[in-house]
Amino acid sequence: MLEDLREEYHRIENATNDPNQNKLSELNKRLELERVQRNYENYNSVSLYPLQLSIITQLIGSVILPILFMFIEFYLPNLI
Repeated sequence: MLEDLREEYHRIENATNDPNQNKLSELNKRLELERVQRNYENYNSVSLYPLQLSIITQLIGSVILPILFMFIEFYLPNLI
């Protein structure tokens, strides 16, 4: 996806540098460049599943604690 946006950006940038353009088409291409840049920056700044304290707490509460309690319930009485 990022590569597609990068290619589109370069294509529009090359078309904008063409000296045989009128002002309106140049403005349209500049606006298109800004749109592609915005899309690229938005896509590039997305972070999936950021490591947050709430996620770590939920992981501990739902996975690690039950395993710990199972260990205590089954193995600790045999050791005593």
